[in-house]
Amino acid sequence: PQTQRSLLNFTIHNEKIPFALISAIATIKKACAIANNKANKMDVRFMKAIINVCDMIINHELDDNFALSVSLSVNFAKNCSILAFIAFLSAVVSSGSQAS
Repeated sequence: PQTQRSLLNFTIHNEKIPFALISAIATIKKACAIANNKANKMDVRFMKAIINVCDMIINHELDDNFALSVSLSVNFAKNCSILAFIAFLSAVVSSGSQAS
């Protein structure tokens, strides 16, 4: 119901998520990985993988992976998709596999 109301009441633009938001989320995720490692709650291998992926995002190396459009109704979903992408790619990097 909420999504349907949003579709009816808000125009969805082709404007993409601002890079500043993507970069900010990656910066926060990177800081959390460092803090969790220092608190002995995260293995150094996973911390390094997350830092690597976050740095790649911050340096615009993965821009093509963020094609979501801006919408007033899905701010939480956008943040979750960015976090899910970081988690997925970090797992791939830490395992030594290649993402497809």
